[in-house]
Amino acid sequence: MATSLPAEKLARLLADLPSADGAADDRVSSFRNVLVERLNTLRPQRARRMFSSLLQSLLDLDPEVAEPPVRAPYVFRRGDIGGIWNALARSIYPEKAAEAAHLLDRLCVDRLVDEAIELPEARALREQLRVLTVTRLAQILGDRQHTEAFCTVATAMRDRQLPEKARIMSPIGPGQIQELIEVLRAWPIITPAIDATLRTTPPHADPEDAGRRLVTATLALGRDLVAANLPSATAETLPISLLNRREAYGAVAAYIAERNPGNTPRTAEAFVARLSTLLHEFAVELGRLAAESRKEDQPLVIDELGREHLGQAISRVDEIVGACRRAGLFDAPIVQPMLLATANDLMARLDRGPLGRSGRRYAAAVVNRNSFTSDMPDVRQVVGMLVRLRHVLRPTGLPIHALNRWRDQLVADVEFAVHKATRLEDEEESPLERFFHLERIEQMAEVIGSTIGPVLQPTSKHTQTIFAARLQAPDQITGRAHRLCTDFAAAIRDEIAKVRYWRNPDMVAFAELAATRGF
Repeated sequence: MATSLPAEKLARLLADLPSADGAADDRVSSFRNVLVERLNTLRPQRARRMFSSLLQSLLDLDPEVAEPPVRAPYVFRRGDIGGIWNALARSIYPEKAAEAAHLLDRLCVDRLVDEAIELPEARALREQLRVLTVTRLAQILGDRQHTEAFCTVATAMRDRQLPEKARIMSPIGPGQIQELIEVLRAWPIITPAIDATLRTTPPHADPEDAGRRLVTATLALGRDLVAANLPSATAETLPISLLNRREAYGAVAAYIAERNPGNTPRTAEAFVARLSTLLHEFAVELGRLAAESRKEDQPLVIDELGREHLGQAISRVDEIVGACRRAGLFDAPIVQPMLLATANDLMARLDRGPLGRSGRRYAAAVVNRNSFTSDMPDVRQVVGMLVRLRHVLRPTGLPIHALNRWRDQLVADVEFAVHKATRLEDEEESPLERFFHLERIEQMAEVIGSTIGPVLQPTSKHTQTIFAARLQAPDQITGRAHRLCTDFAAAIRDEIAKVRYWRNPDMVAFAELAATRGF
């Protein structure tokens, strides 16, 4: 059973069992040992796990798709740390790495890796590794050739361990090594402060209150670092860890606004990097679901899981953009290059497929007079999300020209569809069916925040005939049809009122017909 279940279920089973000391039943004890052994087997790199635990609050998941255009300072990919550890263990301190591996193999006989690395023996060895890593990496950074060689080896070790992500993860560079040294050097001071902040800041804490407490804690941490002869800038790991582990956008935005982005450059950069990541993930997911097709009439199909992912992604983008605006980041000169790179990457990815594909399917949906296109609900979903994205990004001042051109084209498609639908040249189609088509066009226009009311021509004989057919139909007029009839009747009366001494009899007849139906 242990070998057939996924790790998450094994962990839940183990959590429900009594501890090793309290397990009186031999069967329970045996079962617990099997679960522990299986979970530890799934994590053979135990020494690497002990090393990466030094950066627990600053670790981030490896990308599933291509990396975003900007990187967050003081945030480390798990794969990058694994590559750095393997390079250290292979050529810098192989004896110490082997000692760590042997110790953890012994400690993990009856306990999980995460429990073993918190034992006094493991903590003492981890501290030795920390000091040794800082010393050796500082020596490596002192020589350019050694730095390039080490980064090359670390990247190669990472790519060998994660071959499926080798093409999408950028190479490990000297900047990451320097940040790693800074964090490890200040680790004894910053770790207690980070743990306390994470412990006392729940995910849905009041942003203003949490922001004030974050300012106080970060300034205090900076003073402690200066007293230890360490750079005070490393104190920014505190708000960055809160952003990384809690996604506390409101609290960190309040912190940046209180201190000014220029005084918290790395936190501001980390915030923009998080925005860049969310926009990048949204664009990649939408590009996967609405990719370009060789057949222009190929329906756009979005599965239920894709809709859920896109909905969650756009909600998170909406939240973080609002937080960035409150923090004043869109007006901060220090992050303008990052913001520009983020916007350019987003527009390039959207323009590469989703905008063109959704635009063509939208045009097909509004022009088709016979019935709904088969993918109309999916088209509305995709177009609605892109319109929402444009609405969210417009106040930021970012260059979103591709989105603006796309939306302008949709408005033009609606106007063209209305003009085409109000020309009664096909005698086989009744005016009432044309009205139903206008309803469908209005439904699609609502998705882009528009309406066909201003486009309708009250002086058009054909348009009057179409609306008169709906007014003469006996069934009740409600919803979208009611709004269209109301607007068109008002436009007819306004047109009649423009002429003082003569009135168009067709318009007068239509106004009287509309009045009989309550319009």
